[in-house]
This record gives sequence, structure tokens and C-alpha cells, in this order.
Amino acid sequence: PPPDSSSLTPQISWRVSDPSTNLITTAIYYDYLSTPSALLTSDSPQAVGYQFHTSDYSLGSFPAPATFIATLPLPHSGTIYYRAHANLNGLNLWSPEFTLRLK
Repeated sequence: PPPDSSSLTPQISWRVSDPSTNLITTAIYYDYLSTPSALLTSDSPQAVGYQFHTSDYSLGSFPAPATFIATLPLPHSGTIYYRAHANLNGLNLWSPEFTLRLK
């Protein structure tokens, strides 16, 4: 989405480009608090501490490469911080953290 949005249910899309295997899980993790540090492949979603995540692709096997789309249900406006996560071959792959301001 654009950096500013008036919707409390913005849609986010992300792409997983690795064609080597199927994904076990992929999601957007987000919160009103920033977690700007670089994340490692050993950093599980539970260890990172984002309060919310999408569940559309949380279980199953999904082909890659692919583009995924999910809606972020938000309890109130404000600035959210989010990043994509994918589990490939047991490794936690993270995007950089992005910001979305909700009016």
C-alpha cells in the first residue's frame, strides 16, 4: 500500500522468489511498535515479538516463486511497522521493516 492510508484493513502483497522448494508458511508480521533490527534465519516469528500477523498462508505447502496477498485487520489508526516472513527449508527469511501510516 502507499505509505499513508485511510483504511483500517489495508491489503499487503509480497513476493517469495526462491524457486527451490515449497513454502511451509509465509505471513506479514506487524505492530504499532518498530522492530528495526536486522533479523537472522534463526529468528523465529515468536522470538521477534510483533503483536499481529496474517494467517492466510500460515499452514500448508505453497509453491514458490509466488506473490501473496493478505489483509491486515487493524484495531485503530496510527503508524504500523511490518515485514514479510517466509519459512523455506526450515530457515526464517525476513524482509526489511516497512512503515504504513493509517489516518
